Amino acid sequence: MSPSDSVPIAIIMMMVGAFVVWYCNRNYKAPTNNNDILSGYADAVRDFDLSSKKSEPSKYRSVNHAKGKDAEIKNVAFSYVNSKGESSFRDVDVKSFDGEYVEGYYHLSRKFKTFKLDRVEGGIIILRNTGETLTCQHWADAMSKGK
Repeated sequence: MSPSDSVPIAIIMMMVGAFVVWYCNRNYKAPTNNNDILSGYADAVRDFDLSSKKSEPSKYRSVNHAKGKDAEIKNVAFSYVNSKGESSFRDVDVKSFDGEYVEGYYHLSRKFKTFKLDRVEGGIIILRNTGETLTCQHWADAMSKGK
């Protein structure tokens, strides 16, 4: 097969590729929700008052809900697998811990939620104040001593 024989084949392949792209995109409808990157950024600018040069704190800023002398071990972050098997990273101010369940303020959703300790991915908990990592067992022991 000579190079001049491959030119018509290349042209046909390009036409087929263009047809496939057109066919796949002809019924495409843009999402109607406003959950794109720019609207998320605009929400963050509004909620956290990022554009402001004010020295006073915004009323939307997140509050640290962990109180007391043991607040250092109550400000935690971990990767969590929910009951649907979806994994996400959680920043939590722990309110209570009963040995199996962690109840605390989840910053992303701005709500108090309950997390099952054995669903912490990798069994690692990060202390947000220091960056120190602890196993779930060591963290649970420290929480029990703090009560």
